[in-house]
Amino acid sequence: MIVDCAVYEAGKRNPDPLPLDQAFARACGGPGSFVWLGLHEPSFDELEEAQRVFDLHPLAVEDAVHAHQRPKLELYGDHLFVVAKTARYDDEAEAIEFAEIQIFAGHGFVVTVRHGKASPLAAPSLAAGRIRLGICLGIGLGIGGFPLAGWDFVPPAVPPYR
Repeated sequence: MIVDCAVYEAGKRNPDPLPLDQAFARACGGPGSFVWLGLHEPSFDELEEAQRVFDLHPLAVEDAVHAHQRPKLELYGDHLFVVAKTARYDDEAEAIEFAEIQIFAGHGFVVTVRHGKASPLAAPSLAAGRIRLGICLGIGLGIGGFPLAGWDFVPPAVPPYR
């Protein structure tokens, strides 16, 4: 399911709803702009459209269709593909729920694919983080000289116990 598709320009979300093709064309039109496409457990057709518009690598798209990947960071040409595990504590069930998020990033775009309930990426407090992440990843892949291929990582997902 497509959760959100928006163009960010100069650090601000553009309120105009646009089809994916037009959003990407607009994001590529100026410096500091990118399109953010958020998907939750997408259909094959939705991922296929994202692959067509953003020229995503077929192996990365295949990984995004099938959840339960191991955490990884891979570079496919000029696109970055990240798989991370998310976790959240369910107070009512007194259990930690794990899920997965995959991120495609390239010049002018960020695509997030979520599998599972954890990490909804919808809280207003995440807006600034979305913009910083989009600028870092979506505009020029500001990674800073790391050898990317083959490196595994598990970002901290669980806040300190309270």
